[in-house]
Amino acid sequence: SVLQMDSFSNKKQNVGLAVCGSRFNKFQLRLLLRTCPNIQEVIIAFDNEELPGEDKYYQKLMGICKRYNDYVNMSFIYDRRKLTKLKDSPTDCGEEIYNELLNTRVAIQ
Repeated sequence: SVLQMDSFSNKKQNVGLAVCGSRFNKFQLRLLLRTCPNIQEVIIAFDNEELPGEDKYYQKLMGICKRYNDYVNMSFIYDRRKLTKLKDSPTDCGEEIYNELLNTRVAIQ
């Protein structure tokens, strides 16, 4: 997914970061904040794990973001409109779908 993002036409620098699995922890956040001190937002963009009729995946993402929102603004990509399939990353369906998912991400207040 990080390499896919690099092929997108977005003129900004690719700031994608792989975390190896669908987990994000305090160690990773501290490393990220130490390496990139001017970070304004962390956007969690894991592969789609939502099973039909469940909200466990949404709750998982919300929990991660709420846990670390005191350190940096957190948000997450959640495919409400079923634009991706199970196990697809937000970048797997191309730049247009990725941008739509990014623009409708869930921001934690």
